[in-house]
Amino acid sequence: MRVGGVIRWSNFPDPRHPQPVDKARWFICLGKSFSITPPVFFYIHTTTTQIQKFQPGGPRENHPHLVFNVGEFGFEETCILDCTEDFYSYSESDINRNASNIEIKGKLDNSTLITIYNMINESSNIPKATKRIIRESLGLIGITGLKQPK
Repeated sequence: MRVGGVIRWSNFPDPRHPQPVDKARWFICLGKSFSITPPVFFYIHTTTTQIQKFQPGGPRENHPHLVFNVGEFGFEETCILDCTEDFYSYSESDINRNASNIEIKGKLDNSTLITIYNMINESSNIPKATKRIIRESLGLIGITGLKQPK
């Protein structure tokens, strides 16, 4: 899994729900922790297909978000990234254990990754430590000049 990767995860083991969700979920990998000793964690951000929640009058209409249409960056459904939602972090061993359920579908371009970072950096819901990992991860793929995490 690489930073900027668009992934589709079937039977996602959501820690908030005891049973895996039957439908596949779409994620964007935005970071990877860098540690001399394991575990290494991947920071993935979920998307939603519940577009109506972001429409005028919807409960998330004022949340900063990005829409990914079918065909963009490998998405096979129209998905929305809510930049106020916190990330999931999964260890490299968890990712490897679930590899048969994870498909790499595409990769975001640098411009989109910068936009996402700037939006999440403004969010008070995302911990500063997570923002720092995302910024460092983007730097390692050549995206520099980003603001320090707030």
